[in-house]
Parts: sequence; structure tokens; C-alpha cells
Amino acid sequence: MLQFAQINNVTLGSDDLYMSAKQLRHCMRPSKNAKGLVVAEADLIGFPKNRFFMDLYYDGECFIYTDGHSKFIVHPNYKMKISREVVQQVNFITATRRTDIKEFNGKRYIKI
Repeated sequence: MLQFAQINNVTLGSDDLYMSAKQLRHCMRPSKNAKGLVVAEADLIGFPKNRFFMDLYYDGECFIYTDGHSKFIVHPNYKMKISREVVQQVNFITATRRTDIKEFNGKRYIKI
């Protein structure tokens, strides 16, 4: 992600991945669970380390990591308030089960 961002003038808000309780709750919300789209807890816990071995795509706004079964959305320059200060971070947005095998075959995504 870092190399792609440097080459393509994508601003990264930080050197680290930030995952908040709000985003974790969002990706495990009841409406997503009812549709069978919630990512396994072990996959979510392992994501910060496992992302380095996943396929990576860019859609013009966010980076998408996928292991073939799940996808994880990461915003490269997300503005948020941490300790009463507005900062920019590389921020985990959400995760979901992949339902369409051909999802990344179109022109919408750039494979990195």
C-alpha cells in the first residue's frame, strides 16, 4: 500500500493502521449478521498481521484487502478525533464476507 501510494500520489494519513471500536462494531452489526456477511472473529483479529499476505486493490478512494473469502476496507487518509484532536490516519473502515467471486474482475478496482 505504501509503495502504491507514493507512486500514485495517494496521501497516507499515518504509517500505522488504526482500528477503532466504532469500526469493529460497525462491521459486526446485527443487520450485516442477519445477511450472513459478518467476517469471522478470528479473521478480524488476525487482519492487522495477515493483511501483508492478502491481495490488495485500490478503488480510487480506499484500499481493499481480500483473502478470497473476506474483504477489509481501509481508508488511506481518514480524518477523526482522537483525544480531542483532529488527526488523519490510515483507518480500518469495515469488513465483510465476499459474496461475488468476480467482484474484483471489473475496471473499478486496480490490483496492486
